[in-house]
Amino acid sequence: MKIGDLSLNLYSFGYSSGFIEDTKNKFKKISLEELVEKSKKLHLGGIEFPFDRFFTLENLHEGIEFLNELDKKNVNFYLDLEHFDIHYMEKIIPTLSKIGISSARIKMDQYGKTIYGGNRYLSGSFQEAKEDFIEKLSSISHCLKEYSFTLAIENHQDLSSTELVQIIESLDTYYLGINWDIGNSISCLDTPESFYKNTKHLIKNVHLKDYQVFDSEKGIRLVRCPIGEGYVDFSEYLKLIYNNQSIKSYSIELGAQITRECNIKNEQYWNAFKSLPVEKTIFIEYIDSISIKNGKSLTRFEEGCRGEDLVQSENNEVFASAKNLSRLLRKI
Repeated sequence: MKIGDLSLNLYSFGYSSGFIEDTKNKFKKISLEELVEKSKKLHLGGIEFPFDRFFTLENLHEGIEFLNELDKKNVNFYLDLEHFDIHYMEKIIPTLSKIGISSARIKMDQYGKTIYGGNRYLSGSFQEAKEDFIEKLSSISHCLKEYSFTLAIENHQDLSSTELVQIIESLDTYYLGINWDIGNSISCLDTPESFYKNTKHLIKNVHLKDYQVFDSEKGIRLVRCPIGEGYVDFSEYLKLIYNNQSIKSYSIELGAQITRECNIKNEQYWNAFKSLPVEKTIFIEYIDSISIKNGKSLTRFEEGCRGEDLVQSENNEVFASAKNLSRLLRKI
């Protein structure tokens, strides 16, 4: 594996791409074309971005033209879908398949306020959302089979490795897999090691993400940081994912500007996972070994940074991530 095998994920730019709304400060939002240029400057091989955020059914032809242009320029790409819209997917999958695209990342939609950090006990509709997600997967399975198209489900701080495997096995289809966000592993009582061990045969796409983990009053806070400067041992996992033949793509994705907190000091947190085979003592010991006991657990955004200063900060963190990964890959 070399740095050119990696792509740059738009989600790394949570602020400068407009995922965080800011109408008070002036700054130029990053476009897909600029994402491509940033990727090239970092000597990366391509980009990953949410296709449905930019291209609806009304302007789908523009999206296909954009993808064809990337292909002509030898720019790799992997597509994410922000929302599980069956009608949209049934329309775009045949079109994407015609131009040689055979996979996309999805996530489970949530009802009401979105919960992160595995705090499903705060959601009164988590089980309903999970059941609806499984039903949607079942409904789209005929389309996936017809066009040999695989949906890779991300561990979006909502589903554990065990649950993802259970969902895929229950639907008994070749055309479902997993999008492994390495940094997100600990948000649902996995470690990167346990997540990979449980799901390695199903992983199709990887988000290379890291977090600094801070001890907090409620549990732990997962704070955005450059890749290679947090809790994940990338020297180990880069080897594993490169040698895994089922994994076809990988992207650099920094964490959100809004810190994720896992309320693991609340017994209700654990009760919501009681049906899963989790060794609480072992997990707590692991968290204790990686967490920072004292420190300011805030992102630049949470410290009040805005506008062009925060845009530059995001650029700097992405640059540092690519530099760190390049160094690790040379050693490997």
